[in-house]
Amino acid sequence: MKKGIGYIMISVICLFMLTSAAYAGWYWETERTIQGMPGQPDGTTLVKNYYTADAARQEDGRQVMIMDFTNMTVYQLNPSSKTYTQFALSEMGMPGMSPQEQQQMMQQMDQMMGDITVTPTGKTQTISGYPCEQYVMDMGMMMNAEYWLTTDIENYEELQAIGEKVAAQFESIPMFGQMN
Repeated sequence: MKKGIGYIMISVICLFMLTSAAYAGWYWETERTIQGMPGQPDGTTLVKNYYTADAARQEDGRQVMIMDFTNMTVYQLNPSSKTYTQFALSEMGMPGMSPQEQQQMMQQMDQMMGDITVTPTGKTQTISGYPCEQYVMDMGMMMNAEYWLTTDIENYEELQAIGEKVAAQFESIPMFGQMN
């Protein structure tokens, strides 16, 4: 369960980190490589990301996750089985848990979040014409991630303002409030 929560949290973080401009929002693709994560097959996957002031969508070929920021709701779609799950962001990672189980999960998350470090490596690379800097995120026992980030995109300030607005909404959700 911790790995699933970590995957969802990393997905949310990624939504705020990488973008390229589009008229009614932003669209970008990322390459995700997984190795040695229990419950996840090793391999590289193309992830398609869509982001607006009101919603975000992430597709990885196996599932689609839609986050409605207005209603603070998440939809997880499984196209192959033609099913979906819907839950409030306030229940992120904890739907159906008793209050005691939620408290225990929050304590575990507090411990894991305390172990997260993001370190700039100083390495630079041009990716799809954008100058990027490498950052490594260490999440202790949960996982490690490598990000190549840029601020040199059209309308970056607008995207940053939307990200700050959404982050403020997430402050009221315990699982996300501890991430900022």
